[in-house]
Amino acid sequence: MRYGRSTDVSWYRIPVLWLAAAVLLASPAGSAFNIMIAMRHADGALGEVAPASRFQLPARQG
Repeated sequence: MRYGRSTDVSWYRIPVLWLAAAVLLASPAGSAFNIMIAMRHADGALGEVAPASRFQLPARQG
């Protein structure tokens, strides 16, 4: 009995596989893009958010 499904469908004709491939390729590309942007811009806002005098921790424990 056949219910309208063909067993000889090529993988590239299945849209869900294209979506999965796009997500898998976009994730590392987006991560690399974020890292490149973060390396180009200075972290000037960190000093304004939490001044260094507030969190003076000892260099060594013990």
